[in-house]
Amino acid sequence: MFTFTETMMTMKIILLCCICLLPASAIFAQTHTVTIDFQKSTREALESEVGYSQNTVFGAIDQSMSNRGYKAKSQKDFVLYKGVSIPELGGSAYDLYFSVDKKSPKDNTSSLLRMMISKGGDDFITASSDAEVIGRARTYLDSLQKMVAIYDYDQQVLAQSELVKKQERKLKGLIDDSYELEKKKRHIEEQIKENGKAQSAQQEELENQQKILVSMKSSRKG
Repeated sequence: MFTFTETMMTMKIILLCCICLLPASAIFAQTHTVTIDFQKSTREALESEVGYSQNTVFGAIDQSMSNRGYKAKSQKDFVLYKGVSIPELGGSAYDLYFSVDKKSPKDNTSSLLRMMISKGGDDFITASSDAEVIGRARTYLDSLQKMVAIYDYDQQVLAQSELVKKQERKLKGLIDDSYELEKKKRHIEEQIKENGKAQSAQQEELENQQKILVSMKSSRKG
């Protein structure tokens, strides 16, 4: 019989295999270029649709960046990671701006992920200024789809693990309660036993006193 950990590991392997076996069109939403307003200027950004909630998508990105030693900084509607140097973008250091929004107001299962790249300050990279970096960025943004899928699964495993721990604590509490109840039960059984003895003794004493009373009344009549 598999343990909980073994079962979760097996499920994760199956998930990874399924992701790898799917055709690229089924895994990746096509990353494309959009223009947005940022800091009173029109900027070029890369946009990709991700089939997960805002919190999940941002959580995956932040975990990835945190694991590489980069901390998030809020920058208007974006989150900024400064001086990021990763192989996916060629190894040079860039400031990466990310935003994650719902695809639509009523849709909590799909998000629009946008990314802007800056060499520092207002020196933002565009497809015309550096096509190679933008090409790498497209590939990188597409690769995030797999990363988000794995992050989402890991979060589900974590949530399930916490639920299991909660149930284990509840069971332990019930077991501990049963020990206390058994003690109380034994104590009550002993009290019942002592009470039975006391009743027998009292019954005997009552009968003795009743005999004395009968004897006294008989003597008076005589």
